[in-house]
Amino acid sequence: MEKVINYTENGKCSNCGQCCTDYIPISQKEINRIRKYIKKHHIEAYPLIENVQIYCICPFRNRKKKICMIYEVRPDICRKFICSQSMEEMMKNKKEAFDKARYNNDVSDYRSLRSIFYNDDTLDKATLTAVINKLRREKR
Repeated sequence: MEKVINYTENGKCSNCGQCCTDYIPISQKEINRIRKYIKKHHIEAYPLIENVQIYCICPFRNRKKKICMIYEVRPDICRKFICSQSMEEMMKNKKEAFDKARYNNDVSDYRSLRSIFYNDDTLDKATLTAVINKLRREKR
């Protein structure tokens, strides 16, 4: 089973941003809540490409300040995740989130936040998959 690196400080989130990714399971209810929030607070996405480096992190992650710009309305997967959990706990939480969404007829699916909220398909799913596979090969 995959191993998760614990970046927490005394079991609490260190705001390191290692878990902040652009592709997450997200429901329509969450999308509506976030869309309303970013419109009200005039939140702009952080750049995808900076200094010739592609960032696949959440567009709401302020890399300089190390904060989530939509923390108050962040998706359920972000609320439940903490890297000090075992892989089994994480998978259980993920399953519970999907089951809850299905029960409420609001089925979650993995989607790009950048694509949903900013119509930016620069890094589409096929490209992201290719990047992830390349990184996995390099780790071996």
